[in-house]
Amino acid sequence: MSEDSKKTPRVAFQGELGAYSDEAAQTWFGGEAEGVPCREFRDVTRAVTGGEADFGVLPVENTLAGSVGAALDALLETDLEIGGEVIRPIRHCLLGLPEATDEGLKKVMSHPVALVQCVRFFEGRVDVEAVAVHDTAGGARLVAEGGDPTVGALASETAAERYGLRVLARDLQDRPDNSTRFFVVAPPGSTAAAGAFANPKTLVVFETGDRPGALVEVLQVFARRGLNLSRLESRPGRLPWTYRFVAEVMADLRKGGGAAGMEEIRARAMTVVVRGPFAAAAGIAPEDRGAADVPVPEMEPWLNRLERTRNAITDVDEALIRLLTERLRLARRAQLLRSEAGVGGVDPEREAKVLRRAAELARKAGLPDELVRDVFWRIVALCTPEQDS
Repeated sequence: MSEDSKKTPRVAFQGELGAYSDEAAQTWFGGEAEGVPCREFRDVTRAVTGGEADFGVLPVENTLAGSVGAALDALLETDLEIGGEVIRPIRHCLLGLPEATDEGLKKVMSHPVALVQCVRFFEGRVDVEAVAVHDTAGGARLVAEGGDPTVGALASETAAERYGLRVLARDLQDRPDNSTRFFVVAPPGSTAAAGAFANPKTLVVFETGDRPGALVEVLQVFARRGLNLSRLESRPGRLPWTYRFVAEVMADLRKGGGAAGMEEIRARAMTVVVRGPFAAAAGIAPEDRGAADVPVPEMEPWLNRLERTRNAITDVDEALIRLLTERLRLARRAQLLRSEAGVGGVDPEREAKVLRRAAELARKAGLPDELVRDVFWRIVALCTPEQDS
């Protein structure tokens, strides 16, 4: 066995040691993970991207609180891959100092999502103030360091053991099935050779045009191809009041009807990003095995498909104009700020950097870098305020 195969994986997670994300990491890696605590979800993705961690664990959904949008957004800002998912039961305990009592608590600290999961407890204890902090285990640590027996925390029993606290009450969550689903993420290329999965799942992120029926056109493709969506939600897009849709599909989209469906979706959507496939969490059966029995209508006539593709191109063209308008606004703002500082309205060094970056991105995307560089030169010229052009 090589030294690399013996290496303990470093796993980044949001929170402090003893957090539920830490427990999820230990579950996935069989208790052999070296935890890398991070303050924010973006710090988790930065740690994996920058090499400070080999993997990351991000909570994406809770049975009571719903989607963890900030974690999903942090993932979608990167090109990290999803290696799998793990589901952990969340059992909130009321923790206090060794000399503390349940009745003597005046404040209870925890992560905002954990507080939402224990509403009934606080409704029954109007004398207790709920205090939001950055993490459940972080709240436990603050209680241990603070030394105030009237201050407690909502966290796991693992956190109580780690920080020397007493468990005053158990199972304070509003429902006994309170659970959180986590994605295990890895650097690009880590899962490229993924084989077949018993219960495959794929994350598909797409943007549609701002016109009637644009979203329906994409969803109809999933239905016609018998591709079951176990989850669909919208997240803010790159411009104000625009959106990207995040779908979890219970299928491997690399082959068969899944691959054909993705080709159709790419022809209808403005942008499409695929993460996966990866194995659905152990013990979670595919939500609808009957989806494969959905009859697939005959393929549309090629003229109809051509028209839909042209509509998608028009959507992209309109989005480009909106992006150019926003870029011009920001360029004018940058010029104003530079003028206020007395350093002139245009920064040639910055423009050169933009062109180099455009060529680099083009090469990564398989586009001719010289042509893209020329296009960006024209964009820079277009977005330079008239008096400085």
